[in-house]
Amino acid sequence: MRKFVYTKNGEPSYTVVPSDDIDLADNISVFEVPFSEDESYIYENTFYKNGQRFEREPRPTDWHEWDSTSESWLPNLDAARAAKKAEIETERMQRINAPLIYDGKVLDADQTARDNLKAKLEEVRERIRLNMPMAPELLVWRDNSNVTHSWPTIEAYHDWLAGYAVAMSDRGTRCYACSWHHKDTLGQLSVLEDITNYNLSQGWPE
Repeated sequence: MRKFVYTKNGEPSYTVVPSDDIDLADNISVFEVPFSEDESYIYENTFYKNGQRFEREPRPTDWHEWDSTSESWLPNLDAARAAKKAEIETERMQRINAPLIYDGKVLDADQTARDNLKAKLEEVRERIRLNMPMAPELLVWRDNSNVTHSWPTIEAYHDWLAGYAVAMSDRGTRCYACSWHHKDTLGQLSVLEDITNYNLSQGWPE
């Protein structure tokens, strides 16, 4: 009896050893399986087939998997695309959350800023609808550099806030559209190097 196992990527999960050599003090989970010298298995950079020992070439990239049929490393294009798409998702979120230039001011645009803007805009709209005045010291907004800006009337304040919200939404939509374009382009690539080297930094809105 011997124990042996290898992953889909051709990496050994544990060493091939005779069962009576196992040191249970190591707290290793042991699985014993019938073994024949005619069987094939993989251990590190060596694979055995029909009792003969062969050396494997080093794994070219993280996106290659060992194929026992062809006895070679084959590219996993789906895995490479998935990893690149995850990079696109990260890039999209970073750009959506980056500070935004609106009305000559550098303003926060992360989730906290979006929540604050939504709440303030709703408040101001209700004040206008209910004809409730707003004290001058409340007609303010602080920019990304911690500079406080103010407006003379609630109407002017409302219009500025509304424009700020539109600018946020516009950039967010453009970021999503750019990410969709990159993903569509990736889907058309059929060479591993083209996928892994794909430049996803182009086309994003400021």
